[in-house]
Amino acid sequence: MSGGNGLTLVAMGGRRSGLGHVLRSVTLAREARWMGLSPTLWIAGDREALGHAARELRGIAVRPLGPGDDPCAAARALILDGPGDLEPWLAAAEARGLPSLVLDRLDAVDRATWTVLPVLHAEPVAHPRVRQGADWCLVEPLQQGRPAPPYPGRRDRVLVVLGGADAGGLTARIASALPDLSPFGLETLLVVGPAAPEHSLAACRELGRVLHAPTRDGLLDAMGTARLAVCGFGLSLYELAALGTPALTYTRSLGDAAAAERLAALGIGRPMGDVGGFEAESLAASTLELLRGDRGARMHHQGRQALGDGKAARRVLELVWGGTA
Repeated sequence: MSGGNGLTLVAMGGRRSGLGHVLRSVTLAREARWMGLSPTLWIAGDREALGHAARELRGIAVRPLGPGDDPCAAARALILDGPGDLEPWLAAAEARGLPSLVLDRLDAVDRATWTVLPVLHAEPVAHPRVRQGADWCLVEPLQQGRPAPPYPGRRDRVLVVLGGADAGGLTARIASALPDLSPFGLETLLVVGPAAPEHSLAACRELGRVLHAPTRDGLLDAMGTARLAVCGFGLSLYELAALGTPALTYTRSLGDAAAAERLAALGIGRPMGDVGGFEAESLAASTLELLRGDRGARMHHQGRQALGDGKAARRVLELVWGGTA
């Protein structure tokens, strides 16, 4: 094992696969610095992923991962997160005697030193080197110790947050199907990422106020002041739950649909089906139901309670660093 306190994180993600893996690695890199470690985050992704990580991690090394790069060269431990090929990095870690930890996938469970499933929607796994459950749920608002603002309190908006690239103009389609919010004193706030084309951005601006390419903290602020959110299935759903914001959730695959149902049983999100079969009438009716009744208030409390104590990042780092968690 290499000496020193260098921690290498490799995150895979971008416009097509989403930024969830990158954002989770950002959370871990911040915690590592607070613990006195020296993290380096390598991004195996596009410019959007690299730029986002660099903006969020001032003072922490963020590097693009290219051919010939060796992230393990100066590391004492390795963390991998994303959908790409893990074999080169696991082989490099083994060759140097480095402990390795893989997040959110099980195909390397017998190869990596540890595997952590940092979500609540995964099926239970019985394996001595797998950790999962609420104690391992990595959610940025909990790591920051952000409180869940009172509900409904002064929450003054319905938030539409469906992914930065806004494939097919989905954000505008969803927003146009929302019912009249004026009787509730609410506005529509549409989140549009930097990768969205100009025509999608223009369409969104005709339907409500737009939050364009927000910082992580800016997006969390918007989530925490929303009375209701419409979102995709991913990290945003967990962040909304941590901030006590009820969410209507659209999925894109059968696997995600089943996972969304498991989360709904915990009070996290209300599944609306596959976005490919989006029905405007169903969205309008569900929106009114949550705004008028007490279901939204129940989701506000249940979702937050289902998540962990905000110490998951430290547990992950202690596990890969010393195998003590």
